[in-house]
Amino acid sequence: MTEFFFWTAWAAATERPDSDVTYTNNWPHEPLIDNKPSAENVVWSLISVVLLIAGVGGLIWAWAFLRKEDEEPEAPLKDPLGAVGLTPSQKALGKYLLLVVGLFTVQVMLGGATAHYTVEGQSFYGINTSEWFPYSLLRTWHIQAAMFWIATGFLAAGLFLAPIINGGKDPKFQKLGVDVLFWALVAVVAGSFIGNFLAIAQIMPANLSFMLGHQGYEYVDLGRLWQIGKFLGIVFWLVLMLRGIVPALRQPGDKNLLALLTAR
Repeated sequence: MTEFFFWTAWAAATERPDSDVTYTNNWPHEPLIDNKPSAENVVWSLISVVLLIAGVGGLIWAWAFLRKEDEEPEAPLKDPLGAVGLTPSQKALGKYLLLVVGLFTVQVMLGGATAHYTVEGQSFYGINTSEWFPYSLLRTWHIQAAMFWIATGFLAAGLFLAPIINGGKDPKFQKLGVDVLFWALVAVVAGSFIGNFLAIAQIMPANLSFMLGHQGYEYVDLGRLWQIGKFLGIVFWLVLMLRGIVPALRQPGDKNLLALLTAR
C-alpha cells in the first residue's frame, strides 16, 4: 500500500524530462507544488466531455430514428406468478424479509452515526458515545450490515424462485433446509457483530480476535470463523437451489430461461 501511495504521488508530482508537466499531465492539479492544469489537460478534458455528450446524443438519435419498430408484446391477462400457490418453503422465507429490513435499518442508522462522528468527533449530539461505540466499531458494523442484508436478500430470492422453476413443488425437507439456513445466518450475523465489539473493546483475548472477533481486512472485518460459516451457508444454499432446479432441468422442453434462472 505504501508503494502504491509513493508511485501515484511520484507520477502526479514529478515532471517529465525536458518538460514542465508531470507524468500525469499535472493531474490532479495542486497549487501547493505549483501543479497547475496544463493546456493539454484542459483541452482534452473539454474534448472528452463534448464526445461524451455527442455519443449520448447519437445513441438517443439512433434509437429514435434508426431502429425498426417491433410489435409490442401482449401483456398477460393475469400475473403468471399469481397462478402458482406458495409452497411451505416459500412461506418460510417471510422471516428472511424481516432480517433484511432489520439489517437495512441498522445499517442506515449506523451510517448516520458514523457520518456524525466525522462532524462532532467523539460525540453524538453532546453524548460521548465513543466510549462504548468507537468510530472503528460503527464503521465495521455499518459495512457488515450492508453485506449481510444484501446476501440475505439474494439467498431469499433464489429460494423463492426454486419451487417455481420446479413446477410449484418443494423437494422433500426443503422447508427444513430453509429454516436451518435462516438460523445459521442469524448465528453468523450475531456472532460477527458481538465478536467485532469484543475485539475492538479489547475484551476478547488477542489470540482469539482473528478467528472470532475482527480480521482487520477491508470488507472482511468479521472473524475468520464467521467468514467460514458464511461460506458454508452459501454452499448449503446452493444445495437447496440444486434440489429444486435439477429436476426441472431433466424435463423436456426449452431450457434457455431455466438456464438463466439457474445462473443465479
